[in-house]
Amino acid sequence: MRVNRIISAVLATALLAAVASSPTPAGPLDQRIVAAAFQFVPAETTISRGQLLEFTNLDVAPHNLIALRLGRGGKPAFRTDTIGAGTTVVLEGLDKLPPGVYDYTCTLHPAMLGTIFLEEAGG
Repeated sequence: MRVNRIISAVLATALLAAVASSPTPAGPLDQRIVAAAFQFVPAETTISRGQLLEFTNLDVAPHNLIALRLGRGGKPAFRTDTIGAGTTVVLEGLDKLPPGVYDYTCTLHPAMLGTIFLEEAGG
């Protein structure tokens, strides 16, 4: 059991280092959230309305991203489909939300938490 934890820690460190050093496919004003080692990296992201926010899964397990804050009709303010390893999706609907703080999780792994700080364009 201890060996598995050590191996997991080494793999997590390697994944996070790869994420930090890899070029981002998004444009200079856009942002990306990555699932790696069962964490969202970065855990906090600031984005202006109108910018694209990409979600990439570099983990071994599938993940999704879902707002904990409810929007219109009692539905989550935003969400992605569940995506497998190596997949990237663009988070849709942020441009329709009011500026504010939006916490999110992965419904498959609820210990994975992150925060999006949504600012007005040019903010």
